[in-house]
Amino acid sequence: MLPSGVSSEFRVLTKEFKAELPEDLVELIEANPPRVISGERALLKSRYGLETRSKASVISKTKRGYTVSWRVDTIGRSNVQRFAERIGFDDHEKQRKLEDYLKRREKRI
Repeated sequence: MLPSGVSSEFRVLTKEFKAELPEDLVELIEANPPRVISGERALLKSRYGLETRSKASVISKTKRGYTVSWRVDTIGRSNVQRFAERIGFDDHEKQRKLEDYLKRREKRI
């Protein structure tokens, strides 16, 4: 159990999505992702040749400032295909959805 005061110190006071925040704040946050996010993107590029982008998906205001939830997206059909071939998902349902997505995209071409 956490000491008293610790949990309230980290409690989310209000959840704000990007559209509700000043545009300059969102730009500042997205221009400065944490090193772990930048490192993940660099690893995906160097090891698997994947082009990705990072986005702040949820920004929450806390007593100490802001907490950001990040997402890393694979961009472009060829990169999604490469992800499916070289990495994929352990979760069978996610893997099936990925394969279904690629099949639907293939029919469009």
